[in-house]
Amino acid sequence: MKTKQIFLPLLFLLTTSITFAQGSGSNKGDKHFNKLAYAEAIEVYLNDVNKARTSPILYRNLADSYYNNAMLTKAVKWYKKYTETTEGKVKPKHMFRYAQALKAYKNYKASDQWMNKFYKEVPEDSRGQYYVDNKSYLSKIEFNSGRHTIKNVKFNTSAPEFAPAYLGENEILFSSVRDTSGVRSFDHMWTKSGFTDIFSTPISEDEFVNEKQKALGIESDSMIFKEYSKVTKKDSLVIKHYSKVAKSDSSVKSEVKKIGKKVNSKYNESTAIVSKDGATMYFTRNNYTNKKYRTDDEGVNRLKLYTSKLVDGVWGNIEELPFNSNDYSVAHPALNVDEKRLYFASDMPGSLGMSDIFYVNVLGENSYGEPINLGEKVNTEGRETYPFISDKGRLYIASDGHVGLGGLDVFEVKQNIQGSITKVRNVGDPINSSMDDFAYIINETNSTGYFTSNRSTGKGSDDIYSFTKLAQYLKGNVINETTNEIVPNATIIFKDSQGEVLDSIYTDSKGNYRTEISPNTQYILSATKENYSIDNDSLQSTDEANKEFIRDFVINEVIDEHALCANGINHNPKGLCPICATQHSSDKPYYMVNGIKYYPKVNKEARKNNKYLIEPIYFNLDKDYIRKGAISKLENVIKLMKENSKLMIEVHSFCDSRNSGNYNDDLSTRRAKQTIEYIITRGINPSRINGKAFGELGLVNDCGDGVDCPESKHDMNRRSEFIIISE
Repeated sequence: MKTKQIFLPLLFLLTTSITFAQGSGSNKGDKHFNKLAYAEAIEVYLNDVNKARTSPILYRNLADSYYNNAMLTKAVKWYKKYTETTEGKVKPKHMFRYAQALKAYKNYKASDQWMNKFYKEVPEDSRGQYYVDNKSYLSKIEFNSGRHTIKNVKFNTSAPEFAPAYLGENEILFSSVRDTSGVRSFDHMWTKSGFTDIFSTPISEDEFVNEKQKALGIESDSMIFKEYSKVTKKDSLVIKHYSKVAKSDSSVKSEVKKIGKKVNSKYNESTAIVSKDGATMYFTRNNYTNKKYRTDDEGVNRLKLYTSKLVDGVWGNIEELPFNSNDYSVAHPALNVDEKRLYFASDMPGSLGMSDIFYVNVLGENSYGEPINLGEKVNTEGRETYPFISDKGRLYIASDGHVGLGGLDVFEVKQNIQGSITKVRNVGDPINSSMDDFAYIINETNSTGYFTSNRSTGKGSDDIYSFTKLAQYLKGNVINETTNEIVPNATIIFKDSQGEVLDSIYTDSKGNYRTEISPNTQYILSATKENYSIDNDSLQSTDEANKEFIRDFVINEVIDEHALCANGINHNPKGLCPICATQHSSDKPYYMVNGIKYYPKVNKEARKNNKYLIEPIYFNLDKDYIRKGAISKLENVIKLMKENSKLMIEVHSFCDSRNSGNYNDDLSTRRAKQTIEYIITRGINPSRINGKAFGELGLVNDCGDGVDCPESKHDMNRRSEFIIISE
């Protein structure tokens, strides 16, 4: 019996999962689908549709075939037909894929609806949790946008070009299906295109948008927040059969060179990087070592990492890395600054999703430590791939698990001064689009770089784009006003002009901070720290390149009486805490703290007459930022306080019962601070508002520890209430 041979393509490696079709009624189509021959499966399935031989499973397989070939706009139609005709429940993975595909049309409203369904179906999946916690993701991504100008490079052809990498200071490597020799004629059945090879080309200054070009409007393709040209609704045969030899433009053909024959085999090679001394290359190849072709038990030829040495100007001495396997893929290498750590993408055992970012310590000549997963702050159940570490040590990845604009987006992995990962930040438009954007590299010395995208404005299915980063920065320090000492680990909060929290950073051990900001953007800034006051400022950035702004903050240390009261601690020698609670024997509502009933100090006459009706605001799970739906309610509070100048309010903040008591006490304290801070930044005198944190001690329903409750009931407990204490 002949073993089936299925190649994983380098371009799509670790950007899709392998699934096998259920019976769709199209035996020939399913056969191609199960062999991962998605291009051929599409042809057969479309022919069946034209002959009215359809079924929900056929629609689903057709949609998946387009999705797995990164043709998201074509997938939308068939996911829609599948979800409308299937009699069974739509599987969560197809909910997620449909949501991703809808973003290709920038139909974010419909995409969000499917993500809500996905979250309700699998609330434990981090992709759904990231979405629920970042429902204002478009605003946050726009906050990070406009920091690059991009340009389609001249060496692109009608074939795919992708995965740029630096080769010294004056050249780059990249991967392509083009064949400058005119000899090879292999087709990859997944994509119906040829196998990929590794090429080099000089770096040219005219590949980058300069300030003069920018002034003339010669910069990026249409921004994501503007309209792209409309995609045709006609769904005819869309798989293009690339020519056996994809010719380069004559003007650049002589500048593009193929890396030596010992590196480029008859199968896929891609994503190459070279060490700083120029002597060692790491690259990805199909499982083909010493001219021996190997597969896993399913007949799938997976991907491996290899090294090559430069000897007398020729790349040779190919060696397979020891942590490869026939049973999983390892690909897309990246070295850190001192080249003592090698990052890569893999679906090896221990992965959290379809592909994760791992690293190994480089111990010596072809000697490496055990692979270490970067963990759940970086990796999701989706696809994390194409790592890159800049010359300043910043880690960039591509992901569709973190919330983005569509397909794969480029993200920066943020770290604190201790080196711990704190957040994953979408780098924004125009690097990211509604399509796949990945393989981002940057020279931070001159603020230029490259990335790959399959957006519709390119020359081929995937193109390489150059970019110039429009660097603007904000720096400053935070000082204790009383002692004049620096305040390390203080939080700097960034809000938009509407007061929505968009980002936050921390001061270093010397009380300093420095961060990148977007040009032509208005910011509301705040500095604070636990048990400190809040200092506010604002900033309007400009369009001037390399501009640096300075904002210093002064904050005071305060006694957090509210948190002490909330924990049942009476620190007032004259009796009960006068500013936060009064002990009574009857009136409601009250909160139980260590077996004692505490009642908010509410103006009795105002409560009796029900004069002011102030709605509480609610928070996302495990978050303290003000979500979009709460802004209108906060604006009502602000309006009320401005119309009634003597009105004083106390904020009571709560958590649901999940997580530990100590953690919830801290989280509710942060929620109270965020609530108060928003109101203060809108012009209310800080003396008119204070707050108290109750942790999980103020549940409004029966969703206590160990009780199985729907998310909607937990949501009612994650809140800030507004208590009138004086008018």
